[in-house]
Amino acid sequence: MSDTPEDLDERLRRIGFRARKDALSAFLAHAHKSRLGPTETVESLVDLEERARDAVNLARRTRFAA
Repeated sequence: MSDTPEDLDERLRRIGFRARKDALSAFLAHAHKSRLGPTETVESLVDLEERARDAVNLARRTRFAA
């Protein structure tokens, strides 16, 4: 568990995680400050990822619609 933030970022990209690095950092700070439990943390992380995927998909559809 001694991964550096860069290693973690790369590992998340390899498994298809699309949220931006700054969004993930902000989320982790919020989760820690808010003392979210494990379930709440995972739910919030899934919400973050869904929003990131929606943004990427919308940008792709917009680009190809022109």
